[in-house]
Formats: sequence, structure tokens, C-alpha cells
Amino acid sequence: MIRKGIHIISTFYLLLSMQLTHAQERPKIGLALSGGGAKGLAHIGVLKVIEQAGLQVDYIVGTSMGAVVGMLYAAGYSADSIEKIARWEKWDDLLSNKIDLPRIAIEEKAEFEKYIAEFPYYNKSLHIPGGVIEGQEMENELSRLATPIYHIKQFNQLPRPYKCVATSALNGKVVLLESGNIAEAVRASMSIPSLFTPVKVNDDLLVDGGLVRNFPVNYLKQMGADIFIGVNLSQNTTESQLNNIFNMLSQIMFLGDLDDTEKQKKLCDILIEPDLNGYGPSSFNSTDSLIKRGYEAALKQLDTLRALANNLNKTYGMPKTIAVQEVDSVFITKIEVIGLKKLEPSLLKGKMGLKENHWVNPNIIPERISYAFGTRYFTKISYELIPDSRGTKLQLKAKENNLNYFKFAINYNSFTKASLFLNFTSRDLLFKNSRLLISTAISDFFRFKTEYFKYTGPSRNFGINIAFHYDRNDFPLYQTFIRKALYKRNYTCVDARIQRTVGLSAFIAAGVKHERSALAYDILSNEFPFDGSNVQNMAYLLWQRNSLNRNYFPSKGSRTFVEAGFVFDIYYDINRYLRDSASGNINQVAFDNGNYNRNIDKEYFLTRWYAEHYFSLTDKLTLLNHHFAGSMFNLKGKSVVNDFNTFLIGGLYNNFRLQVPFTGFMDYEVLTNNYLGTLLGFQYEIRKNIFLTAKGNILNYCGNIENYIDKKQWSDNNNYLLGYGFTAGYLSFLGPLEFTFMRDETNHTFNFYVNMGYLF
Repeated sequence: MIRKGIHIISTFYLLLSMQLTHAQERPKIGLALSGGGAKGLAHIGVLKVIEQAGLQVDYIVGTSMGAVVGMLYAAGYSADSIEKIARWEKWDDLLSNKIDLPRIAIEEKAEFEKYIAEFPYYNKSLHIPGGVIEGQEMENELSRLATPIYHIKQFNQLPRPYKCVATSALNGKVVLLESGNIAEAVRASMSIPSLFTPVKVNDDLLVDGGLVRNFPVNYLKQMGADIFIGVNLSQNTTESQLNNIFNMLSQIMFLGDLDDTEKQKKLCDILIEPDLNGYGPSSFNSTDSLIKRGYEAALKQLDTLRALANNLNKTYGMPKTIAVQEVDSVFITKIEVIGLKKLEPSLLKGKMGLKENHWVNPNIIPERISYAFGTRYFTKISYELIPDSRGTKLQLKAKENNLNYFKFAINYNSFTKASLFLNFTSRDLLFKNSRLLISTAISDFFRFKTEYFKYTGPSRNFGINIAFHYDRNDFPLYQTFIRKALYKRNYTCVDARIQRTVGLSAFIAAGVKHERSALAYDILSNEFPFDGSNVQNMAYLLWQRNSLNRNYFPSKGSRTFVEAGFVFDIYYDINRYLRDSASGNINQVAFDNGNYNRNIDKEYFLTRWYAEHYFSLTDKLTLLNHHFAGSMFNLKGKSVVNDFNTFLIGGLYNNFRLQVPFTGFMDYEVLTNNYLGTLLGFQYEIRKNIFLTAKGNILNYCGNIENYIDKKQWSDNNNYLLGYGFTAGYLSFLGPLEFTFMRDETNHTFNFYVNMGYLF
């Protein structure tokens, strides 16, 4: 109580002296907000009490996280609005290089987060990938939040005049940012060295202001403030709080500033220091608690703040109300791209899909930037709205990704066994706005694929894709679920298509394939006395959509694949064999390939479809629902006799062409021309990245498509498969680790399936 009384008396004395000096001028209140990482959320609680006291803040200066909160308050956001923003933000995403799968372009989703490591290749050598954070998400979110003040480039003209503090990485001196792109300025103020990339402003390279002035009270005087309120978050840190690299670097960074902070504290007329013991700079998951701590600390000064507000209002009248001015739309007169050296601006502008001389809701600009960022051509794209004589110029500042990468991963799978995956990705090779992939799996199941994709069209939403695939693997043949023969299969495919993307999640395509499948017997049985090859050409239409939130263990979204193909030419070269009953030797016998090829279906349809849906029931529990179907039939609607091209039911993953994963059965167990099935399951995340999944599926298959058309034959069709399984999974840096115990209820057998690492 004594200390509180002293504060009130000193404040009244200060007010009295100012009234004698400036009888007609209202004394100005300045607010200084220190840095502190996540601890800066406590500033919001302080602002709530200041507003509760009825006190109007006239000037704001901040460092690091104090600069973030200060910018919002200077723009006119209320304390309650800032609190809602803080609770809504996904801080882990804002403060990382991470981009989530939904924002990756559909043509890149299959390659996204598929490798253990990616090494950039330039200057004729491999390099270690950088670990610093570009701040793409943070800066664009700051730009979005600053939309109400986008037309103000001098910070002293904001609803509440504002400045923020950064440090020059070139000379180590303090830099006071007072004009320009306010989002860029705030991003510079919070750039912790070794964690975030520096920000180039004019000719200087700027990092976190906390290095030299974490508590910038002294600037309030030159801004014109008469009464200084300071919120200091710099407190002694315990050993237990230095539990990650973010906290450790923050602590080291602020050590040199401790003496300056003590000097700044002495300049405060009202000093608020929240008790943040137990919280560190990375405690963004404690938003509620940190705001509460700030509120509780400021509440101790409520009488002082209220007395100050009452006396100012009584003497000078009520101040003008400050509120944020929302901007519903801006007229974009020009879209300007700066920073590119090799890439064409048309790729960035085209993928964003915004047009010049059109009205645009500014809130969609970050989303449209993510469309371009999802192509993986860029490491950063930021933006600024700049008023001009006719409307607003949208300036995009882009930083290019490295064009060439070598990547690798390892995998062990119950079917493919141990594999080493190698990949080379090159962009803009031969043509601009293009991507070349060369991938191989080195194992007993050898696979190789190369793919060249070229963006085209005025909005870069069309693409030309040319691919070559080669697989060499074991091909077991089953009869009544018992393996009767083992072949070596070689599959080659040349595929060319043109496609049109639909947003980030889908594309439709039309293409042609030239395929060759060859089987050579390894262990031959009397039931399957043949080998040889098949060559066919197919035209197809394809629809793919992927809105999953992640490729492995998704908890929401869907994935759809629809293919309708027409095989218009086919040729077989078959060898027939007989086993000598006496000697057991296998001998080739004469076979008339010419007559065989004249009597087979030269033309037939191949269709297949699957749809996966994931529904979040709770934060931890997900419902899985999959549907899948496929059919092969000729022009007369009859099934096709096809020795080399059938759907292969079994296994848990798409390891090979025309595979239909089915829980309970091992790879290749069932061959069929037609199938229809569904799956239902539940996935539970027991701890972060640790999952338990239970799922069951049922499938009907038949050799004749008429069984699905004729009601009587449908009811008489007893070819049903039923299986279920339980999976324990962990999403590690090596990729998913999955161990599945499953049962084939049709044959009453148990199987165990393992997958460790990313899939090819």
C-alpha cells in the first residue's frame, strides 16, 4: 500500500508540473514493450488493464515480441482483439520453416516430405541445408494484420505513433525503425540470430533488437511522451528453462543487454514486471497463462493507472477514441515482383491467380501467396501494399529456392524388403517453369522413374508431364490363396499427359501410356505353365485430388483418384511349358502367338477409383472411411481375358502397378478383373506423432463384370474378402514406422506387416 501510494503521489506531482508548463496541452502517455519471445504475450494482459483503467496510450515503442504487440495496438486494435488474435494464431507454424501439405501444389504433394534429407547442389558441389527460419508465415501474417494501416508508411502517422527497435548485423548498433513496410520492420525486430534470417532494410542487414536494446524506454521522450509506462519481461532464467535451442539462444542474446535494461527501468514512471517464472521464450502453447500473468501484474498498478486517467480526463477532457479501420477491399493497379534472378515473375503471378485493375479482398493475398509458395520454387514470398495515384500496387518480394537438390531416404517393407531411395530434382532445366525428377529404389525390388513437368498457360495452371517408369520385382501367383508359382516381373511405362490444376488440391489430365509387362518364371507350376510379355497402348482421363493435412497418419481431409482408360492396341508374346512327369524337367512347347493375338480383345476399358476420407472426431480421434472399385471390360461389356494386366488385391501400400491395398491380405494374393470394396477404421494419437489404428475392410471380386450388372448373378457371387488389422505407428524423422497385425477372415489366417520409412 505504501509503494502504491508513492506511485500515485509521484504521478500527481508529475501531472501538476506539466499542467504549469503546458496549460493547454494534454500530457502524452508513452508505452515501452520489451522483447521476450512467447513471454511477450504477457503484454496483452497489461494492455487489458490499461484499457480497464480508462487510460489512453499516445506513443508506443517495442522490441521483438513487444514490437509485434505494439504494432497491433498502434494500428488501433483493442486489447481484446489482440487477445483473440493471439489465441487463434498457430504459433508453431508462424515461427518455423514448415509449410503444411494442404498448401503444397498438387503436382508437388507426392514428393513433399518424402526424404530424410535434401542437399542443395550449386557451384558444382553439395551443401548442407540451412537451418535458419525465413519467417515466411510470420511476415505475411503481420502484413495481413497491418492491412488497416497499409497506406501509412511513416509510423508516427499511425493511430498511435509507433517505433520498433532492431540491431544492425553489420556494425552491432541499434536501429530505430520509423518508416517503410511495417510488417518487414517488425519481422526484423524479432530476428533472433542463428534461428531467423536477417532482414535487409535499405542497405542494412537487421536482426533482433534485443541484442542491444531489449527494453527501449528512452525513445519515448524523443517521440514526445511525457509519462513513461514500461513493461519489462527480462527476468532471471533458471537452468530448467534452457531446455531447447530457442530458449538457449534467446538467453545468450539478452545477456549483453542486462545492464542497459536496468538503466531503462529507471526511466519509467510506471514500471510493470510480470512474474513469468516457469515460462520461456518458446512457451507459445501457454498463451492463456502468459496473458493472465501480464494482467495480474498490471492489476497491481490499476489504482495508479486509473488515477492518472481520471485526472487527465478531468483536466483535458476525454481523448479521441482510437479503433482499427477495417479494409474490405483494395483496387490492385499493378502486381510487381522483385528479387527474382532466375525464375520468371509469370510463375509467381500466375499461380497466385490475382489480376491487375481488379478489386481484391486483402485478406486473401497470403492465401494466394501460398499457392505460389506451394510450387516449392521459392524459400520466401512476402508482400506489401503500396498506395498509388489510381489505387494500390501489390509488391511481391520473392527469394528463390535452390534449383537443384539431391535427396535420399531408406525404407524397409514386408514386401519390398530393404531399400535405399535416391532422388535428383532439378528445376528450370531445358525450359523455364519446369521440374525434372530422377528417382531410384536400390533393392531386390528395383525401381526407377524419371518425370519432366512443365508449367504452361497464362496462369500457369496447365502442365505437360512426360514420365518413364521401370520396375523389376518378384511376382508370386496364387491359386485359392495358395502360392503356386513365382515369377520375375519387368514393367516399363512411357507416360505423357497434359493436365490442368484446380487450386492447390486437384488436377484433371488426359494422356497416353505405352506399357510393357514381362514375366519370366522363377518357380513354375503346372497350374501356370507360361511366361512372356505383353505390350499395350492406352489413352486415359485422370482426376486426382488431395486435401489431406499430411501424407502419413492424416487426421482430416480426403484423397481421390479416378482413372478411365481405353486400351486401343495390345500384343502378346507368350511361351508355354510342360513339366515332364518322369524327369520333372520343364520344357517349352509350341505356341501360336499369331493366332492367340488375333483372338484376344484388342480394345478394352480399364477403370479404377478410390476415395479416402478422414474426419476429426476429437483432437486425438479420427474416423477413416475408404471406398475403392475397378473394372476391365471390352466393347461388348464383357470381361477381358488378360494374363498380364489384372488388379492385384492385397498388401497395405501401393507398391506396384494396379495394386489394390487390402488389410488382412499380403501382396498379390488375389488377381481379378473387377472389384468393389470399402474400409472403416479409427485412428487415435496417443501422444504427439504416436498413433494406434484399427480398421476393417470388405471387398467383392469377380472375373466377369456381368456379375455386377445382373442382380441374380450379383446375389450368387460369393467371392468376398474380409479382413481387419491393428497398427502401431510413429511418425519419425526417418519417416513413418508402422507395425500391423492383421487377420484374413476369409481364410482364417494371421499376417504381420511392417513398413519403416517413406514410401517410394
